[in-house]
Amino acid sequence: MSSVSPTPERLRRPALIAGAALATAALFTSVAVIPLAALVIAPLTPQPGLALERRRGGAALFSMLPIVVVTLAMWGGAAAASIYAVTFGVLTLVLAASIRRAESIDTAVALSTAAVLVGVCAVTWSAAGGPEHVLEHLRAGLDAGRARLIEMGREGGASAEILRRFEEHGPRVVETMVRLAPALLIDAVGAIVLVNLLLVRSLQRVAGEEPAFGDLTRWRCPAALIWVLIAAGYAVFLSAPVVRWTAINGLAVVLGIYFCQGMAIIRFYFQRWQVAFWARALTYCFVALEWLVAGGVVLLGIFDLWGDFRRLTPRPAEEE
Repeated sequence: MSSVSPTPERLRRPALIAGAALATAALFTSVAVIPLAALVIAPLTPQPGLALERRRGGAALFSMLPIVVVTLAMWGGAAAASIYAVTFGVLTLVLAASIRRAESIDTAVALSTAAVLVGVCAVTWSAAGGPEHVLEHLRAGLDAGRARLIEMGREGGASAEILRRFEEHGPRVVETMVRLAPALLIDAVGAIVLVNLLLVRSLQRVAGEEPAFGDLTRWRCPAALIWVLIAAGYAVFLSAPVVRWTAINGLAVVLGIYFCQGMAIIRFYFQRWQVAFWARALTYCFVALEWLVAGGVVLLGIFDLWGDFRRLTPRPAEEE
């Protein structure tokens, strides 16, 4: 009786799924190995799954996710596996579905951000013992981090004046971060979603495919959002604490959206003027490191409603 040996193609599919699962688990757990991984590497956790879905379809992605969960449970316990499942696992599925269905960038970002926020809130509330204790745990964590930074500064030979200012203004910074925690969480999750979508578009362009969501340099937020900005800005000065807290967080989220529109305008003119790569990179560094430049990008996005800097609104032909 002759035996039929497995073909390379039959072996290749399981190997791709296993490789994507291991890469996903490594990216997710990189935070425990590399301290700065939470800012640079960990947000890229969905990429192996998205690449697998693009090459092998949704069935391969669904096959990969349980392997990732089991691997994380073996490496970091049930807590790590649960956190991944309700955050990056859900994010990978929603992003893949949005790309496959060719939804608008607004819908893709909104759905993905909402899905991750639900998972984050569920995990956070469960770990903190209820929503009423979340801010207390956050404040305690930030205070502990501030104390560690001061201790590291002393050990590193930082000047006494810098340490004094950090100790003096640190509690105020902590309270501000606690107050803006909802907005910071929404903006952070939205930024992770956008980074992954932009990376997928870059990989599609390299592969000679049509990038998802079309030309993002022509994207702009709905015009009605300006009324949310105005309402939130006025509500900040109201006396009711709950209303003021809600308005401040809403204002921070809306300003984040206008920042994205301002960046789209900058990228539009980078392409039109064929700006060199080094000049683009230098500009992005200034935007990331200098808050005044970032504020200018936000204002650029806001005033685009009236200035129409990219000439996206059709204009009637002038009468001769």
